[in-house]
Amino acid sequence: MNQPDLFTAEPRAVTDADISELRSQLLMSVAWLSRSDLCARTGWPDRKVRAVAQALGNKIIRSHQGYKLTDNATADDIPAIRQTLRTFEHQAEEMESYADALRIHPHVLELLTSPKPA
Repeated sequence: MNQPDLFTAEPRAVTDADISELRSQLLMSVAWLSRSDLCARTGWPDRKVRAVAQALGNKIIRSHQGYKLTDNATADDIPAIRQTLRTFEHQAEEMESYADALRIHPHVLELLTSPKPA
């Protein structure tokens, strides 16, 4: 991530054109493309690449090796796919655990159950 990206406004909504552009970039490469590769190729900031990749859902594999269209994955990509699945499952467990802990924090309980001030 580029340091300036930390302080930019939220990226605009992902468009169909953005999704087509990312898909095209990935179709032109047989190898995994890193986020920095995609930033350089598209001129997009880091956050936009991540947002567009997320918008593609399961049509794209987002792994430690980079990005690849799911339909272009080969048997050689199985270890990266398995690692991606483990990573996302672990992140989901951590997020759920945090949400459960936050939900029962006394101050949060008080805020959520007290009437809103007029």
